[in-house]
Amino acid sequence: MSKRLLGLLVLLVLALAGCLEGEPEIAEEEQLPAEQREAAAAADNGDGEPGEDVEIADSATFVAVDNEFTEAPSEVSAGAVEFTLENEGVADHNVVITEPSEITLVDTIPGGETATNVVELEPGDYEYICDIPGHASTMNGTLTVTE
Repeated sequence: MSKRLLGLLVLLVLALAGCLEGEPEIAEEEQLPAEQREAAAAADNGDGEPGEDVEIADSATFVAVDNEFTEAPSEVSAGAVEFTLENEGVADHNVVITEPSEITLVDTIPGGETATNVVELEPGDYEYICDIPGHASTMNGTLTVTE
């Protein structure tokens, strides 16, 4: 085999090895829009728990089974609210406010998991859904945030 052919073969192997590397791992907080990243940083001390400077105004739990919320809050107090999603089904679920603006209350979790998130909310009415494709028509509601 000529040196030139051998050199091309080595370059080809190196190029293919670079293509086979896994996707870079991106931290969850880097996947959020900037305004949500800032709110999450203020409300979270890095371990999924509220930071020391955040006073929790209220807490609320969503329970998801199959394609419905069997339990969902209708009202919470304004301020930092600790939301919990208990996924008692097998499908993935989440809770996302769609109106008046998009805010993720609890990220997508698989069946059998529970997740908690702290979100700062102003008074008003908020429409929420599970935004997994096909779930929103049966997994939706209105959350009223009071002063």
